[in-house]
Amino acid sequence: MSTLDQKRYNDFNAGGILQLDQFTYKSNDFKQGLSIPSSELIFNPKNVTLNRFSMTSGRTDLSATGWVDNLIGYLFKENELLSGTLDLKSSVIDLNELTGQSSTAANDTTTSMEVVEVPANIDFLLTAAVGKIYYDDLILENAKGNLAIREKTMGLNDFSFNMLGGSIGIDGLY
Repeated sequence: MSTLDQKRYNDFNAGGILQLDQFTYKSNDFKQGLSIPSSELIFNPKNVTLNRFSMTSGRTDLSATGWVDNLIGYLFKENELLSGTLDLKSSVIDLNELTGQSSTAANDTTTSMEVVEVPANIDFLLTAAVGKIYYDDLILENAKGNLAIREKTMGLNDFSFNMLGGSIGIDGLY
């Protein structure tokens, strides 16, 4: 019987390197395609490290590095803490292309909204810097800030961007 079958997750010994280089995907439903010129993920029983990741899709480009600790424990044991960071950089993110929406798309107002509970056992920090974000008819420039998830809260910290000739800064908790 394996260590996973016996629920001895701390004894599970798996590790390695996952590299994906020069990957391209395109389909009829995803015409702008996706290209991953370089990525490397290193994993072991204690953590997963994203040493490098870069991708393009249409005019969107992303690069990222980061780590996650205790992924196996979090997935297989109750109340285990998942912690990590992700540093995201981009010169352009075109949300209109990525979501397949245009500025003339009709708004669906029939969808009901529900409160989403933030898990208690996550301690994660996302830091981002984006040159331009295209969303509907809006262009946000020099967007930067971080999103922290911990202790059943999600905090948007030091988030700022330029738009319509001015600067906007946002801090908030959920």
